[in-house]
Amino acid sequence: MLKLKTLSVRLFTVCSLCLLLSSCITPSSNILGDETQVETRVYQTKTFKESDKNKMMRVGIATIQDFGYSIVRANGNTGVITASKVYKSGMSTETVLVTVSFMTIGETKTRVRLNIKYGDITVKDAGIYQDFFASYDRALFLYNNDI
Repeated sequence: MLKLKTLSVRLFTVCSLCLLLSSCITPSSNILGDETQVETRVYQTKTFKESDKNKMMRVGIATIQDFGYSIVRANGNTGVITASKVYKSGMSTETVLVTVSFMTIGETKTRVRLNIKYGDITVKDAGIYQDFFASYDRALFLYNNDI
């Protein structure tokens, strides 16, 4: 009788543990987000062969201002720049919010990620992001060559 009781307790413990662990597991799509979110991140991000995050941020500020945005906040410690631009169309006004983050990768690279929100909606037009990074490339070239 003691063996049966011990076996029942062990079985209950194992089943409970399995149930607990299975409730913690989520499908991979919940961890990575849906495919469109991953695709969006791909064109929002570019890696540069530059390691000086402060220089990269200065170039970022200049590029953002070239597009007519006003810098709201720039934090060198976190590597984040936030800027905004107000668009007026007839009676309505919309604010476009731009966030650029800079992350040093190893000793030779910096990853730059741009996020653009029109009102509450994230802009998902790859061409807009490509235009920004093309301008950023030119600004970085000018900065590195003291032009």
